[in-house]
Amino acid sequence: MSLKITYTKIFLILFIYSVSLNAQIETPKEETEKKVITPIPVAEIISKTEETFQVLNKIKENAANNSELDKVNSGYVKLKKHLELFKSENKNLDLKKLTFNKLTDLKSRLESFNSSIISFQNILKDKIETINSDQLLINERESVWHETLKSRNEQKIPSTLVTKINSTIKTIKTVNILVKKELDKLFNLQNTISNDDLYIKNQIISLTEARSEIKEKIFQIDSPPLWNTKYETSLFAEINTTGKQRIAAFVQYFNDYFTNFMIHLFVFLLFLAISLYLFFRVRSSNTNVENIKFTILIMTHPVATALLISLALTQIIHPHAPSIITDINRLLLFIPIIRLLPLVFFKEIKNVILSMIILFILFSFENLLISDIVLKRLILTIFILLSLFGLFLLDKKKAITSNLSDHGNWVSILRIMSKFAILLLIISFLANIIGAVSFARLIFDTVINSAYLAIILITSDIIMVNFGELALHSKLLLSSKFIKNNSEVIKQRYISIVHIIFILFWISGTLNFFGILPWLSNILVVALTATATIGTINISLGAILAFIFAIYLSYSISRLIRSILEEDILSRISLPKGMPATISTMTHYFILGLGFLIAMSAAGMNWGSLALIVGALGVGIGFGLQNLVNNFVSGLILIFERPISIGDVVEVGTLMGTVKRIGIRSSTIRTFNESEVIVPNGLLISQELINWTLSDRQRRMDLSVGVAYGTDLEEVIKILQETAEAHPRVKDYPKPFITFEGFGNSSLDFLLRVWTADFSDGLKIKTEVSIEIYKRFKKEGIQIPFPQHDIHIIPQENESINKIDPKTEENDSSDKNEEEEKIS
Repeated sequence: MSLKITYTKIFLILFIYSVSLNAQIETPKEETEKKVITPIPVAEIISKTEETFQVLNKIKENAANNSELDKVNSGYVKLKKHLELFKSENKNLDLKKLTFNKLTDLKSRLESFNSSIISFQNILKDKIETINSDQLLINERESVWHETLKSRNEQKIPSTLVTKINSTIKTIKTVNILVKKELDKLFNLQNTISNDDLYIKNQIISLTEARSEIKEKIFQIDSPPLWNTKYETSLFAEINTTGKQRIAAFVQYFNDYFTNFMIHLFVFLLFLAISLYLFFRVRSSNTNVENIKFTILIMTHPVATALLISLALTQIIHPHAPSIITDINRLLLFIPIIRLLPLVFFKEIKNVILSMIILFILFSFENLLISDIVLKRLILTIFILLSLFGLFLLDKKKAITSNLSDHGNWVSILRIMSKFAILLLIISFLANIIGAVSFARLIFDTVINSAYLAIILITSDIIMVNFGELALHSKLLLSSKFIKNNSEVIKQRYISIVHIIFILFWISGTLNFFGILPWLSNILVVALTATATIGTINISLGAILAFIFAIYLSYSISRLIRSILEEDILSRISLPKGMPATISTMTHYFILGLGFLIAMSAAGMNWGSLALIVGALGVGIGFGLQNLVNNFVSGLILIFERPISIGDVVEVGTLMGTVKRIGIRSSTIRTFNESEVIVPNGLLISQELINWTLSDRQRRMDLSVGVAYGTDLEEVIKILQETAEAHPRVKDYPKPFITFEGFGNSSLDFLLRVWTADFSDGLKIKTEVSIEIYKRFKKEGIQIPFPQHDIHIIPQENESINKIDPKTEENDSSDKNEEEEKIS
């Protein structure tokens, strides 16, 4: 025992040491020698000319292929219009007067511009590198041909070949000029794009500094108290001025990007068609499935559903749109939300939520039409008071009564969040009163935007869940055995994933509104990438999490694919017995192995030490893992050779049962008393194994029958034959077969042999045939004897018997008679 433990320790030490090795082999830098240009031999001039023309034609094709350049040009023209619109819209903008969230919105728009420019620059960079390499090749070829021309006297090149050389050099120069022109175009476009890129980056830096300044002064008093504030701007004049500017920006964007609006309309009509199809289908099907009643109710509002989905895609369809588009989109989103509101939220609080939505609409109009910071401060005070009033109503006990007890945790979360929001709004109100306007505005904007985002995401979440539930009850998906058999599990997993995605969206959005998302992201990146060194092993939290996630993901994908293969694909294909299980098992382990390799790579393993890992495994196998490897190899033999398959009835030693699972290391056999036995694969290969159902499930059953002496034997055989053939599950071929086994002590013995197509029916058929035989014998008067023995007691003639008392003798005689009667 101690020796085995020692071997295991040695193996683990060798394995860990091999994984920890970082084979960083630096290849020595070779000094590149200057390439010597040699002239082309006379005999190769013709072939080299043809080869050069082929290369030049290919270079000309590459230079003339402007598909990528056209893509950059068209994309940059659109981006340029967006950028000019952004410049005109924000040319007189004072960053010091903007709120933190407004600065964040502007920065997000500029970052979207920057990402597009980066993609353009990458395309141009690849194109320039390709053409540069072509130009180097041209210059090299030109040098070779010039050198060949210089050697015409030395090599005594004929005049015809000299003419061909001059023609080739001329063609090379022509192509070189073409390539240079193409490079000039690319460099000019790259320079133009870099100018805009410089502007965007400078603006991002300015916005970042403005946001940092607000963060630094967030707790400072930056305005006079509210009672000392002077209101010089008229509200209606401000709305009129700002409204005209916004309308002009919208009209200009609409004219420039009419195609985007047509795409948006098409997306809405597409989802409307899908929603209407689902609506009419639900309406005509009269579905009464209890689980999807709410889903059906949601689908009865197809216009609102389609409008909500299409508006949610605005950022994708209009990636560089001005803020007016974002504000209008926010307002339009309230239309489907208000329509779906009675279905989504609890009846007890829907009126409060509706009041808050009205406040959100007013808040959106304030962002859209008012830019004066003094007016914004006054309106902020009114909005805070209205928000507090709505949240107090929501937090009242009457609003969340015992009727909502079924909703459990959601109600508790709602009450906690409402209390926290009330606290934040009170702080915002006090900060605005004393003059900490930036702080007050940041808190209020965060609370109102977070609540707005929550309502949007909750509504979208419910719609997505309903779409999924309705899809799972469709005929198309129910035709899949896998989905039909696991519909409830798939539904729960789908709902969980959708909930998690929308919750993460809400958390990230709220943190972004507070302005701490980048800070938390940086902390998270630092925490994940920080490494701890133990000897030569570098460990990081990110690598560990990546390893765990890769293993979990590969296992989940493997289980999913294996289930689909077994229940949907392989069950519909005619394959040899055991082949579906082999394919399924090997697919399962292949995906697990691939996932393990990916997990090791994600953990930062150096594959240069693979040889040492194999060596460590060899040592481990030699010391104490022979049984493990034996079972592993035996498992591979069972999978590929298929001496047993899942569902076979096997007998190993004293163990008999049905094979339920064949694994790499062990297999599971369920015995007929319903116990499950884990059998190492090595035993199944090395020991004698009886497979009752290897080639088929046919089985023979033997029934022993005895009849009394004096019975007509031919009549007995006839009855046995007819009874066996009359049973519906006894096979016609081979036919039932009866043999006379011999003369028994008390009976004439027969043996009836019958065959069945299914092994599992054997005992039942044997019982039913035996009962029918007994009934026929009873009907025909044929007796089935049982063993009988006659016992004769012979008294001994001696004196002791003669001297027995007569009374005793009489008693013994009566006992003897009773005993003989019992035996008979």
